[in-house]
Amino acid sequence: MEDANTLPRSEFSKGAWFNAHVSRERHHLNKYCPEDVTLIDVIEKLVDATMAAMARNGEMRSDVISGEILQKAYQNSIEMLKKEIVIDNE
Repeated sequence: MEDANTLPRSEFSKGAWFNAHVSRERHHLNKYCPEDVTLIDVIEKLVDATMAAMARNGEMRSDVISGEILQKAYQNSIEMLKKEIVIDNE
């Protein structure tokens, strides 16, 4: 597998490393959105996109997530939290 740090910018997203990364990492929501996406994934995307852009070229370009993904993440996060609630009726 090639070294992602030595690929020219124009080739970075075409490399095997990048394709493996976006298919395995939950925060690449525009390439692959898991069915159980949560707001944690959305925040991870925000952090990853900003930090990667700043490290690569010192500026953050526009980045978007669809309303559909955000709604799904919001609803899934509610369900995730509900599963963690323990009600003590004593």
